Amino acid sequence: MNQVVKSPQYHMLITSYLAGYNSHAYLFHGPDTQTQYAVAYAYAHFLSCTDKKEGEVCGTCPACRAAIEGQILYSEIIGEDPNESIKIEAIHEIQRFLSLKQAEGSFKIVIIRNSQQIAREAREVLLKTLEEPSPGSVIFLLTTDRNALTKTILSRCQSLYFPVYPVIGIVDEEEAFWRAVYRDNEALVKEVMSITAKKREGKKDILLSRLASLVSNDEYRLMLVAYDLSTGDDAVEEIRQLIGVLGMLWQGSLLKKPVSGVFKTLQLEEKNIYDIIPRVITVLIETQQKLVSTAGNQRLILESGMLQVSGTVR
Repeated sequence: MNQVVKSPQYHMLITSYLAGYNSHAYLFHGPDTQTQYAVAYAYAHFLSCTDKKEGEVCGTCPACRAAIEGQILYSEIIGEDPNESIKIEAIHEIQRFLSLKQAEGSFKIVIIRNSQQIAREAREVLLKTLEEPSPGSVIFLLTTDRNALTKTILSRCQSLYFPVYPVIGIVDEEEAFWRAVYRDNEALVKEVMSITAKKREGKKDILLSRLASLVSNDEYRLMLVAYDLSTGDDAVEEIRQLIGVLGMLWQGSLLKKPVSGVFKTLQLEEKNIYDIIPRVITVLIETQQKLVSTAGNQRLILESGMLQVSGTVR
């Protein structure tokens, strides 16, 4: 549990919860399936605790005692075999479970491991469940391949990426940077590493310039980032890339292997990582979610998000 609590993903979930934001659906994707499940279980434990305080479980309530013994109260966990199809009957069973009444203030938790194995006909049933969530329901979709799920399903979930750590130390700093940007997509990493160093540096400079603005507490610079993102090809993807690099910085700090070049560029001391980065990432995730789920003016959503970033960095 201690290692899970140290993970940036778990920290982001708790930070969002304390800020009053708890999604009804999460997509955990990436190659680190072990940490995906550990974080989903730990966060389900946190949600089920009846006496949690300041982001900590009490450890003594019935829900905590059950979780410590290996069972989350009011939960369903399916898809444990990575080679077995998750059929429509299993998703119907999930629907029936979520329709049951629960005690006031408690959560009903569903964890679907290996969700890339959900059968085609079952995805439509799952989508309806995501579109019309039951009160108090929280669904975790865990997968190694987010592209195996439909865009409509992806759009209904808050997405968190789980690379295999430590990326830093396994590969050189340059490749670690692009792996964080492209979430270990081998094709995209290979493509960017194959272009000339000058072109790659130009792409990197744009990202680092935006990151420097995010941690600068300069509202003018943040508004420029909002404008830049709103006029780009895909603001959601570009925000996802920023989150990836910030996550790498956070993880590098936890592993005592900071990415020195990026730290120097951002003029960010390692001691500020624990305080600033998780809060900035939380706001970016919320902004990304609004862009996906809201039909409002994209630039206004981005400007609002940047102002929230400014408030977190102060």
